[in-house]
Amino acid sequence: MVLYNGAICDSHLLQCTCDIRFRQSIRTSAMNKSAMFAYLCAALALMSVSKCQGMKSNLVGGEEVLDTKQRTSATVNSTLLLRCDKKAIHLTRTSGTIRSPNYPHGYGKEMRCTWHLQVPRGFRIKVRFRRQFDIEKSPGCSKDHVMLSTTKQFRNPLIYCGNVRPHGIITPLNSVWIRFHSDNTTSGRGFYISYTSIDENECKRAVCTFPSLCRNTVGSYACDCPDGYANRGRKESTRCEDIDECRIANGRCDHKCINTDGGYYCMCRRGYKQAADGRRCRADQNECSSNNAGCSHICINSRATYRCACPPGFALHSNKKTCYPVISFNRDQYTVELSENSRIDTVVTKVEANTFPLRRVITYQLLSENLWTPSLFAINPRTGEIVLKGRLDRRQKNTFLLQVQASFQVSNISNGSQYRSAKSFVLINVRKHQSGGHLAFSHTSYSLKVPCNTSQDTVIYHMHIANTNSFGNSRLRYRFQKRLDYFFITHHGKIKIQRSLLLLCYLTPPKSFKSTIIVRDTGTTKRNAYASITITVTPPGYLAKETAGIARQLRGTIIRLRTSHSDPKTERRR
Repeated sequence: MVLYNGAICDSHLLQCTCDIRFRQSIRTSAMNKSAMFAYLCAALALMSVSKCQGMKSNLVGGEEVLDTKQRTSATVNSTLLLRCDKKAIHLTRTSGTIRSPNYPHGYGKEMRCTWHLQVPRGFRIKVRFRRQFDIEKSPGCSKDHVMLSTTKQFRNPLIYCGNVRPHGIITPLNSVWIRFHSDNTTSGRGFYISYTSIDENECKRAVCTFPSLCRNTVGSYACDCPDGYANRGRKESTRCEDIDECRIANGRCDHKCINTDGGYYCMCRRGYKQAADGRRCRADQNECSSNNAGCSHICINSRATYRCACPPGFALHSNKKTCYPVISFNRDQYTVELSENSRIDTVVTKVEANTFPLRRVITYQLLSENLWTPSLFAINPRTGEIVLKGRLDRRQKNTFLLQVQASFQVSNISNGSQYRSAKSFVLINVRKHQSGGHLAFSHTSYSLKVPCNTSQDTVIYHMHIANTNSFGNSRLRYRFQKRLDYFFITHHGKIKIQRSLLLLCYLTPPKSFKSTIIVRDTGTTKRNAYASITITVTPPGYLAKETAGIARQLRGTIIRLRTSHSDPKTERRR
């Protein structure tokens, strides 16, 4: 019996009632002939509705049914469904359920049911198997099975059977095809599927081009352009174009506007200072107020510029920042030791001065000796060698302080010839008389200046010996007491550059290296001699010839002092 609440075409279906004998038959066997009456009772109700609407409906348990011409919905107890329509059932709701025929009382034989789930674009489908899952198990699910695929042809499907409920599935697209198949043998209870649509995060893929930023929305996405770019927030155009802010009122800059990708900045002309707002320019900037504008001595500010200057006696380097003395000694004070029994004309030490930026002829002068007129010492005005000119007596005086001066002449049109000079001190300590035979340097200290552009492995000085007893030079071995990073000395006394000096060119003050040279006589009588050495790296220039290892033979020699065991003939010959 089919009941309505009014006229058949304008009222709602209230109830479909079957004879009690039919309902009892359904409980005992869902597949016997009595169940067909219940099926026909439900079908009659749907056909009555279809007749009013003028179309044909498919029988689906509790789901939305999409016909080839029109979409309709019907709610029927799925336990009454015994078979499937051969056509695919299209479901377009965002959520719903799907059941195998007659679930959970068992599906029939030789069935083939197909569902097509489709949700709006920008969403994916989450499929979950609910309740009891029971489909005939077979190797490879070759018999009864349910399978899912993203294509209508079911390419690369997911196939399930047995009685283990599968895990949830999230489809890669916004649609999925589901097909249930049973053969003519054993059957099971079937399956129950619930599905729902979930938003797809398209921003995980490269959907927007740089520099646009992807923003995920419900069911879609948007490509947003950052500040300074056009088409902000437009999804249709994923290309962000730079906005030239300088085209509009010069970017509100006082002087120059510089456009950049996604922005711009203002610049002031030379001699002007930018205000805190980054747009206005002040009339003038005092560059000298900040770190003296990098000048080593004097900074002179002027409108729109500045310059570095040097005090008298200094010259400006080519970098226009650093001032160097036009003449200077390589050391402010020299300290040497001299034996009390040293002979007359013994070279005590050598002082050396340099000129900048040009090489000049330097004249050396001994100004004082212990604040008095020099009497025991003299200086070579051309080479700067200080020699002993008298006998030393430690009991009368054991320390001497010499003041030396180096100068050169410059021509001045207005004032005539002028001199530029520099001064230094030499401290001489007189040690006790030593009668035993030993080695001694003729110079107790050496000072070398090496231009920073001198190439690697260049010999900058060569130590020579004067061997009065005619022993071979190979018996002497030289070494540095303290190793130097940029220089080394060979066993035969050649001082060479070990590494490039270019990194030391413009250091203020100039970089200096100090060590002690030790020479050892490896003959029968072991003797050692010591002398201090200072190597100063100067700005680029030329290596002096006398420093390049071709000095005169007497310079830097080692002499063997006479011993008390020497015979008189040898002494006279010396």
